[in-house]
Amino acid sequence: MRRYLSIIAMLVTLQHLSAQFSSSVYVETGENYVSSGIYTDIYGSFSAKILQWKFEMASGITFSEARQNRFNALSFDVSKGFKLKEFAFTAKVFYQWKPFSERLHEQNAGLLLSFDKKKFSFETGLNTRIFNLTNELSSLNNYQHTAIWEPVNLMYKISYNYPFSEKFNFRASITNYDAFIIQQETNPMIITKLDYQLSQSTKLNLGVGYLQSGLMNIRVNYFGYFIRGGVQWDI
Repeated sequence: MRRYLSIIAMLVTLQHLSAQFSSSVYVETGENYVSSGIYTDIYGSFSAKILQWKFEMASGITFSEARQNRFNALSFDVSKGFKLKEFAFTAKVFYQWKPFSERLHEQNAGLLLSFDKKKFSFETGLNTRIFNLTNELSSLNNYQHTAIWEPVNLMYKISYNYPFSEKFNFRASITNYDAFIIQQETNPMIITKLDYQLSQSTKLNLGVGYLQSGLMNIRVNYFGYFIRGGVQWDI
């Protein structure tokens, strides 16, 4: 009974604060050098905007011959809009956990700043990454050193937005990060996305991504591609 009363109290509080909720579901398929053939990812997210703060959680599952774990990743974001004189931007703090094998896990944490300027939008920030062996494997083999730490990695995204109409919007981005993946600075991705506003509260989207391995290096290689489609609901 106490638990139900707590949930009711929380919902009443959120309603009093005029909270806005949003959820989304995406399906992605593609191929790259480390996927051992075609892979399929299914993931979703849920966000709540309370006053000027936005809280978001996302997770997903993967179907790939190269992955031992079906559970793909889990992430938490907290963001807030700011205004410095006439300059408006959004700051986001995030944490991501990716158990991509039964022996090795990846964790990322960082800060992103984003701002829009007419048809262009820019995002930049820093993340720190830790690759660590699982506790079970470390205890079984008595390993002393169980983690590798990347102190700083640059994150960036440059996007061009073109609204075809009130319902259709096109976006093309050059970036080194995407859903549940953060590349090195010299490994960019080209991502295109088409949004369709089905109704006031429902949006459909379709995206295509091309992943490159190496930029401004002696050797530049194709890495992979993906196709992604999904739906977003505003509650």
